[in-house]
Amino acid sequence: MHRTFAIATTCCLLGLPALAKSPPYAAGLAELRIAANAEADRPALDGYVWYPTTAPGASFRFGANAVFEGFEAHPASPVADGPFPLVVLSHGLTGNVFNQGWLASDLAAHGMIVAAVDHPGTATRDRRPEERARLWRRPQDLSRVIDAVLAEPTFAASIDAERIAAAGHSLGGFTVLALAGAGLDPARHAAYCTAHPERADCAFLATIESRGNADWQQRMLTMQTRDPRVDAVVSFDLGLTQLFDPASLAGLDLPVLVIGAGRENAVPLDAESRALAAALPNATYLELADLGHYDFLGACRPNGEAVLAELEPGEAFVCGAGPGRSREALHRVIAGEVRTFLADQAFGPLGDD
Repeated sequence: MHRTFAIATTCCLLGLPALAKSPPYAAGLAELRIAANAEADRPALDGYVWYPTTAPGASFRFGANAVFEGFEAHPASPVADGPFPLVVLSHGLTGNVFNQGWLASDLAAHGMIVAAVDHPGTATRDRRPEERARLWRRPQDLSRVIDAVLAEPTFAASIDAERIAAAGHSLGGFTVLALAGAGLDPARHAAYCTAHPERADCAFLATIESRGNADWQQRMLTMQTRDPRVDAVVSFDLGLTQLFDPASLAGLDLPVLVIGAGRENAVPLDAESRALAAALPNATYLELADLGHYDFLGACRPNGEAVLAELEPGEAFVCGAGPGRSREALHRVIAGEVRTFLADQAFGPLGDD
C-alpha cells in the first residue's frame, strides 16, 4: 500500500497548541568501535550508540562547534530495562556520525537504541578516494554495526533482535535501501546521466570512475548487501534513486518511510524521493514544503552560516534557512513522523505508547 502526505506548515485542530508529552527516558550515549574487517577489506568503524536511560548522569553537549549547536546526551549512564528496538543510521556524503544526533537522541528518549558510525571514504574526516569508491561497503558497514551492537554485553540484553530498522540521509538513504535489498541497474543510471549530466549524483559517480574505479557498480551488483534482520527503512531526501533497478524496488515488501525536502532542488524530488516512493509497494511518502536537504543535519548556530562562508567558501548553504519553520521545529516534526511510522509499521508500541 502506498500512502502519500504533503505538509506545508504545522497546524493543530482549531488552532489550539498541541500538548507535548515528556518522553519516558533520557538519552544515554556510549562510544562504539568496531575492529577492522580483513576478510571484507574494510577499515575499523568508529561511532556511537544512543540508548534509553532512567538514571541519567551528567549531561554533556556533543557535536557542538563554531557552526553546529550539537545535542545533549548523558554518557556513562545505565541502560534502562528493555528490550528495545534497534535503529541504525547512515550519514550522507562527507557527513558524520553526529549529523542526525538530534534524531538519535529523540529516538533513544522514546524507547529505542540507535547506533551510527562514520562511513570510511565518505565521512567528514575520511575522504580517501579508494574507500569512497567502495559504495557497496556502506550497507555492509551497517550490518557490521548490527552485529557489533547485538554482541556488545552492555546492549545485547537490552535489544530486541526481532525489531531492527535503518534510516539514512542523502547517500545514506541510498545505503539503507541497499541494506533492505534494492538492486542496481547501472545501464539505467548511465542513460539518466546522459540526459542529466549536471545532476549531483551523476557528477559524484563520474568523479569516482575518473579515478580508476570504473568497476565499482559491478562489484556492488555481485556483493550481498541485503540484511534480512532489517524490518523497516526510513529515507531522508535520498540520492541515486535512478541507480536502483525498478523491478528490484517493486519486490521490496518491507515498510519504507520516504521523506522528501520540498524547499530547494539540491536533490530533484521527481527523480529521487517521489520516484522512490512511487516504485515501492509499501511506501509512506511525506514531503515538507519548507524542508531543505540540509535541514536533516544538526541545528546551526545563529552565526553558523557566516562562519562557514569564511572557513569553507561555497559551503555556507549547509546552514542556509528558508521561509517557514526553524530547523529545530522541522526536527521535531520529522522525529515524530519517524516514531509514528516505526511504531505503526514495524515495531509496535514503543516505550511511551
